[in-house]
Amino acid sequence: MATRVREARISKGLSQIALADEIGVTYQQLQKYESGHNRIAVARLSKLARALDLPVLAFFSIEERGRSPQAIDHDEHLIVAAFRSLPPNFAKAFRELVIAMARSA
Repeated sequence: MATRVREARISKGLSQIALADEIGVTYQQLQKYESGHNRIAVARLSKLARALDLPVLAFFSIEERGRSPQAIDHDEHLIVAAFRSLPPNFAKAFRELVIAMARSA
């Protein structure tokens, strides 16, 4: 996971200082996250994902996610593709709808 955080930061063209400021930590703490010396708490990982404009799952390998690539079926691919094309306000409403449906199922 640490390597993926570093790669995502670099691919977005952010310095450690800029990303650290964005997520509310010192650049030294971000260095520890990127080197794997410190674990990244879920709340901090969520902030990292938002700052880097990535889903939280982008920081995990397929094995860490507990799914194989074949486990994602055609319908799931269609849903993800459709979701990514939605404007932000529709995406938020859709996400809330799906979460509410899952809780009531």
